Parts: sequence; structure tokens; C-alpha cells
Amino acid sequence: MAERAQARSPATAAEPEPCWFYPSSRASPAPGPEAEAFLQRLDEEDRRIIVLVHGLSLDLGSVSRALRLDPSIVSWRVRHALQHGSNGSDPAAIERGLAALLAGRGRNGRSRAEELVERFPPDVRERLAEHRGDAEGARASSAPPTAGLGIGSLVIILLAVAGFIVYGAIRDVNPLWRGQALARLGNFEEARRWLEKIGDVQEARAWIAITWLSEGQFDRALEVLHEPGVAQFFGDFQPVEGPLQLVEGDPASGALLPRGMITEQHPRFVFRAAPAGELSIDVQALGRPGGHSIARSVPVADTLGSSAVAERPYPPDWPPLSNVSALWSAPGDTGNAAFTVLSNDERIAIQDHVRLNLSPIPTEARAFLRAQYLLKNKLYTQAGAIIASLSRQFPEQRWPKIELAFIAEALAVDPSVFLR
Repeated sequence: MAERAQARSPATAAEPEPCWFYPSSRASPAPGPEAEAFLQRLDEEDRRIIVLVHGLSLDLGSVSRALRLDPSIVSWRVRHALQHGSNGSDPAAIERGLAALLAGRGRNGRSRAEELVERFPPDVRERLAEHRGDAEGARASSAPPTAGLGIGSLVIILLAVAGFIVYGAIRDVNPLWRGQALARLGNFEEARRWLEKIGDVQEARAWIAITWLSEGQFDRALEVLHEPGVAQFFGDFQPVEGPLQLVEGDPASGALLPRGMITEQHPRFVFRAAPAGELSIDVQALGRPGGHSIARSVPVADTLGSSAVAERPYPPDWPPLSNVSALWSAPGDTGNAAFTVLSNDERIAIQDHVRLNLSPIPTEARAFLRAQYLLKNKLYTQAGAIIASLSRQFPEQRWPKIELAFIAEALAVDPSVFLR
């Protein structure tokens, strides 16, 4: 629910605060060009809502009357625009950047918001003028304050309470919100019942796919995801299917994982079981061709036993890896495997992007979508680990096994390496 800021300095007390949908005292306004780009990406109706909410600081009821939209739809569209149109930026920062942009004055002394309102359809401008006239009239005719509330004030309070009750009821029966809330609570079947009431709306269909993913019904989820426009709804997290781009690697090498690009600063080394020997690694900073490389090795005990695959944690006394390329070899093996560790900035950007976009989604669906994002960014080793976990959690499902086969092929290893 949108929240109004409670405290304003005396200097700005006369200026109404917008309804903040992402209230955060720590958020700094997004730069003007970023807010302007966001505003231009909106469709016409969403732009009108944003102008009225963040430019003219109207409450949701007033915006609803001016645009003749249900208050729940107004609220939903603002949240949807801020969450899905911010290109990875903090929605709270975008919100404050929009308010600052729309409050800016032009050469004629009018705010940007007022200039944009002039382009609204005539009937919308007429209803806005009526609203402003009613508001001014109410302020002009208000009686001086008295010690008691009086019957008129009591009626106003009761009407306001009724309004909040009605608005709450509207929110409660909004099929999209109800379906999303039920999905987050784990009631996936009931969530689908509500979401299916909406029909072919892209976001509702996407959330139906999310409920199937959360239940591990991957084939049914992919049926929905293959519908026109639904996969595109997920943007950077849309499914990656079919053979993947191959990573250069030696299939005969006993050094199995990691291979290719990773973000992990302390990777676990997975290798074919072998007699006691050494695990060796040669590390070189990226962007410094011909620069000095650092070689390290660690003894490994005999790993021959019941399993054909062994693993060794990253030695705690070795420094964390960042922005480097590495070549490593396993005990008792003459071959090697190569991997690249992204920089700290790249790692943090990926983590923040995943957190910001997937935090409202149930755990299992979040794992599926996170794996797709990693695959899209060629982080195959880490995507394989997530999909292997889903395969163990839902052993009867065929999709994780198919996806693991594609990842293993790209890395030139056997799929069983991930299912160790």
C-alpha cells in the first residue's frame, strides 16, 4: 500500500507529499536523465497516473476519479511500473527522481507535471479542474477549529473510515493481488483459481507459471511460459532452452568443476577420484596480458573409494578470487581446466539484480528463474548447481535432467558431476 511521508520541514509543509509506494528514508532520488528515460518508457495511461500521483501529489481516490479507474488498478499499475520498468534501479530512487523531475519549473513558471497535464484528454482535465475546485472550496469554507468534533466532522470521519474499508475490500478481491498473495503463502492451487479469473493478462499468466514452478511442475510451467508474451514478461530471467554455447574445455581432464565463468570467490574444486596428490592452480589478473601469474598448490589425500568424483573446498588460507583467470589441475592428472572469476562489482551487480527482481517470488520458482539468469550470462557452473538441486528435490521431473545435460555438454563434463 502507498504511504505518505509523515514529517516535512516547516519550509515545505505547504507542499503536499506524493504517495510513496516504496517509502525509504535512505533512498536518494534517481538522476534527472534516468527519471526522464523512465517516464518516456511508460505507456500513456501509466504516464498520466505517475504525473498525478508523483507530480500533483493526488491521493489514489482523486486519481481514480480523474482517470475513471478502480483505485486498486491505479495502485497496481504504479507498483508494476516502478518494479518492472526501473531497469534494475531501486524503485524508491526512481520514485523520488520522478517527483523531483515533475516538480521542476519550466520557463513559464509552471511545473513539468502541470505542462504534461495540459496534454491530457479534455474530459480528464475537466474532472481534474472540478476536483481542484472542490478542494479549494472545501478549504475556503472550512469553519474555525473548535474544541469539539461536531456532527459534521463525525460524518466526515465515518465516510473516511467507510472509504478505507471499501478500498481494502477492493484490494482483497483484486484477482491479481489475491493470486500473488496466495502464491507467496504457498497455496498454489487457490492462487491459480484467482489468477485464471483475469484471462490472458500477461502478468497473471506469468504468475500461473510461477505457481507451477513452485510445485516443481516444470513441464506445465513451460507450457504457460511458451505462450506469446509470457516468457518476455520475465526479461533477463526468461527460460533458456536448447543447446548452450560451448565452453572450451578438455573432456579427458580430471579437473571437472569449476569451468567457464563464475562469480564465486571461494569455489569448490570437483575432480575425478584419484590417489593422494596435489591440486594446483595458476591465477592471473584479467586485463593484464603477460602480467605476473601466481601459482599455488595444496595436498589432497587419497580420494579413491565408493564415488568416482571427489571434491575439495577452497583452501581458507588462499586469498579470495576476483577479476582473474585461472588454470587448475587435479591430483594425479596431467590435464587441466580453466575458469574466470568476475570482478567484485560484476558479482555484486548480479546479486543485487537477482535480489531486487526475484525477492517476491516463492523459493522454488526463484531458483528456476535465477538459474535461467545465470545461464543467460554464461555462468554455467553455478546454474548447474541450482538445477541439480531442483532435480534432487523433484526427482520425477524430466526438465532438470534435460537442462543439466545441456549444461554438462557445454562444459565438456558428465551430468553426474552435478548430481554427486
